[in-house]
Amino acid sequence: MLGRTPELRAITAAVRELASAAFITVHGEPGIGKTRLLRELADIARAHGVPVDEGTEVPRPPVVVIADDLDDAEPDTLEAIARLLRTPPRGGVLIALAYRRPPAALATALDVATRRGIVTDLPLAPLAPEDTVAYGAALQRLSGGNPFYLLELARHAGGVPPAITTSVAGELARLSEPARALVRGAAVGRERLDLAVAAAGVPEDLAALDEAVEAGLLVPTGVPRHYRFRHPIVRMAVYDDTSPGWRLAAHARVADALRSGPARARAHHLERCAKAGDEEAVAVLAEAASQAPPETAARWYAAAQRLKRDRRRSLLVPLANALATTGQLEKSLQALREALALVPGDRRLIAAVATCEHLLGRYATAHARISALPEHDVALLVDALYEPDYAALKSRAKRAVVAEPDNATAWALLALAHGTVGELTTAEEALQEAVAIVDATPDEQLVDSAYYLGFAEYMCERDVDAIRHLRRPAQGPLKLPMLVGLAHALERQGRLPEAMEAAERAVDLARHDQLLSWARAEEAYIAAVMGQRERALDAADEAVALAGRLDASFLTIATHALTAATFLEAGRPERSLQQARLAGDKLDPGRRALLLVVQGFAEGMLGRPAAAVECVERAWALVQGLPLQVPQAMVGNARARFALLAGDREGAAALAAADSPFPLYAAEGHLIRGLALGSTEDLVAAQAVPGAQRLHDEAARELRRLGHAAPGRQRRFARGELSGREREIAELVAQGRSNREIAGTLFLAEKTIEGHLTNIFSKLGVRSRAEVAAYMARAYA
Repeated sequence: MLGRTPELRAITAAVRELASAAFITVHGEPGIGKTRLLRELADIARAHGVPVDEGTEVPRPPVVVIADDLDDAEPDTLEAIARLLRTPPRGGVLIALAYRRPPAALATALDVATRRGIVTDLPLAPLAPEDTVAYGAALQRLSGGNPFYLLELARHAGGVPPAITTSVAGELARLSEPARALVRGAAVGRERLDLAVAAAGVPEDLAALDEAVEAGLLVPTGVPRHYRFRHPIVRMAVYDDTSPGWRLAAHARVADALRSGPARARAHHLERCAKAGDEEAVAVLAEAASQAPPETAARWYAAAQRLKRDRRRSLLVPLANALATTGQLEKSLQALREALALVPGDRRLIAAVATCEHLLGRYATAHARISALPEHDVALLVDALYEPDYAALKSRAKRAVVAEPDNATAWALLALAHGTVGELTTAEEALQEAVAIVDATPDEQLVDSAYYLGFAEYMCERDVDAIRHLRRPAQGPLKLPMLVGLAHALERQGRLPEAMEAAERAVDLARHDQLLSWARAEEAYIAAVMGQRERALDAADEAVALAGRLDASFLTIATHALTAATFLEAGRPERSLQQARLAGDKLDPGRRALLLVVQGFAEGMLGRPAAAVECVERAWALVQGLPLQVPQAMVGNARARFALLAGDREGAAALAAADSPFPLYAAEGHLIRGLALGSTEDLVAAQAVPGAQRLHDEAARELRRLGHAAPGRQRRFARGELSGREREIAELVAQGRSNREIAGTLFLAEKTIEGHLTNIFSKLGVRSRAEVAAYMARAYA
């Protein structure tokens, strides 16, 4: 029974020790598990050969008597139980009593029996978070740990489950009309509400408050005159029990009662009751939205705009920003276009619209939109990056930093333009300017500069700095690209589990083809490096399919290049070459060299050694004189591999990039040296990157061939050890949910669910959803 181990032990002990009269009292809020525990007691009793009775006549030992729902028991029943408490029967009799609150008719008798030491009291509290982790934080919070609420919420995606509505309605029906009115008034609030506000529009009735608290619907918060519902889902159920007209009037009364309070307190109510043209409500909603998290801000800005009799740029622009931050780029673009229609020619709005269009994969539309802007406008720098046209980017960035020396994005893109062609001294100078500006800017004022700075630092091979800046809180449409950039930098630093987590978050947030394609491509590559072949192939297939529907731009090129490397790692050389060709020739020299290495290995896998050598030599020619360590290392390792194949062991060892500062390339270099020289030290060093499965496996095979003990396949987890998210998904699988239903419940993409299931099957050692359900029943019951 979920989370009730101590109580189960207590009732088991009571049955085993059944020799004289004893009582068990089980009590707690509705849905807390009283009836379930009594059923467990009955099963345990029968398993021990003890009869079970539900009557309250004088019992004949040995017997277990169960009396449930005493809150609604008839007076005669309560009197019979009181007699048994006062004069316990002789012999082995165990009487279990269950109630929400001790019935008044039993109070004295229970007290006497307790003092005599014949009562085992089992108050049932809400389940602890560690007992419900498989259900996720959202359901934990809504249910408050109540098992009945938790299970019902898990079975019904969205809204208040009917069974909970019925249960709470039963509690309301037991209240007097004044108490019911007070509780409904409280439901109009949020998590907590002042008594005076809850009673807004009606006389304050302290007797009604006492009744609501005694019933367990409202509980004190520790702040005088402030109360909250027992659990959030109870408030939602009470609110749903009211009529639409009553809600409008109640929200209006509360909004008026909060007139002197903060804007955020009133906004929740004005959003639901204000009339069109109410300028005061518009001002309050806009003020509250400016201080709220993006999801709430988007709602409140939208509500304010609905109340306006005209469309206003002052509301549309922050609405667009909030929508973009939550991934709703289409709606953000619509709001920005409306704002631009009000002030045609506004450069900032044109740039903002173009940013959304770029991120939505509409490069041609964005390019045409900004063509009339001044050459130094940052929007044109970004457009050159999406082309990608590094020569144009460099010339435009030089003009931009002169025109706007305080613009960190311009400095960052100038650094990127120089860094991609190996002009690192100039790039470093530009980066210093950008870093000084970004680091001095508060998080709430950052718009796009942290993203472009992190991107530039990554391209200039300053991964640690890139990770720091890409982890800055993001507002607006670049929040998701920052996550993908973060995954890139973490992956190159050999921090593969962290990189995968960032990629998964990006996939979960992506709601549009362009960003989902890029995020899935990064997820695919990390999965391939970590040995998750099927997941890598699934993610790469989706990334490629999405990219094929988009305008060609830097992001689609990056997607094709990443998937080329993924298909190579996954043993699909034909697909690898296909994606390499689609990536084209617009990449900078370093990344062209990397792609040529991928093509070379793919050609080699297909039995075309001459073509393979030609690709690698072309890559070597590109990196000559290019002071970028990543392409140098990858090309060096590729040449070393081919030297090893040709039998030149000394040459292979000399070419291998074992001293690269980038962990994955260094590990590859150590592997090649180990294979060439039979070096145990190098083979062990090849296994230094946690999660880099291919490198680990190849090194382990060679160590065993040399007669050294080595593990077979590196485990990334203990058998059966699921992460919190994986347990959450496995629990939903055990409940019979489909992937689509699980995705809807957890607000994730179906592909993400499939990826998690691949991990779950592997960790649990199972092959079907039925086996997952069986495992969960054993492990988490």
